[in-house]
Amino acid sequence: MKLLQGIRTLVLAGILTMAGTAGVLAEYTAWQDTDYDFSQVKTVYLSDMDMSGYRLTSGTKAQKMLQDYRKKAGKVKGVKVLLAPAVQVRALLPGEEKKQAPEGAGIGAGPEKNGEIQSAAKGERKAAVIPQEALDAGAQLYILATLDNCQVDSYLVPAHTEWRTKEIDDSYRNDQGNWHTYYRTVTYPDYIPDYYVPYASVTVRFLWFDTKTGKLVASSEDARVRDSENDPLGVYNRIIDRFFKNLKETVKK
Repeated sequence: MKLLQGIRTLVLAGILTMAGTAGVLAEYTAWQDTDYDFSQVKTVYLSDMDMSGYRLTSGTKAQKMLQDYRKKAGKVKGVKVLLAPAVQVRALLPGEEKKQAPEGAGIGAGPEKNGEIQSAAKGERKAAVIPQEALDAGAQLYILATLDNCQVDSYLVPAHTEWRTKEIDDSYRNDQGNWHTYYRTVTYPDYIPDYYVPYASVTVRFLWFDTKTGKLVASSEDARVRDSENDPLGVYNRIIDRFFKNLKETVKK
């Protein structure tokens, strides 16, 4: 297992190095039902970002990601976008009893009645449920957003020698005693010791369901890795921006 992980790390390091100092790897896959009429969609009901299948170690970061997602949803033009109620994190008041949270639920994991996909004890996912609120609002589409991956890791760049060039000036005195200056290029070795390069990777998946039939009519998965990055929030927000841009363009077809 460690050997395979090491191989994957070396491959990633090589690809990112070829991509440049601040390289970006992106894999975007999208599918749409060609028989579905997206032009008839007037209202879309969005789930909150489901993070139950991938536990973030930072609750503060999770709250920021949820907030950014909801803010961007509120700025969409051309189609009415409704959001499932946000999951509120709060402290117990004096006299209140602690309620047992659903198994696998965490920050960003909504209750089952809102159609969120919950994680089971072994990481299995339950079937999506279109919430009654989506039907009451007259939404034609229910879109389930799921954060599948969000992490910062690093890879080792082994010690090596890089050959560099620089220009140096030189002078000489001619037969008449006058000094002349000229420039020449020299090549020299530069030893680079071992060092680690951080990278952020984020994957978000969107499932689009028709609210009348429950049929899956579109889906997308956006996976990105950014080199020399130790904060995944920027990568995450670029994924969200693409989703809302595509949503607007799709329902206008």
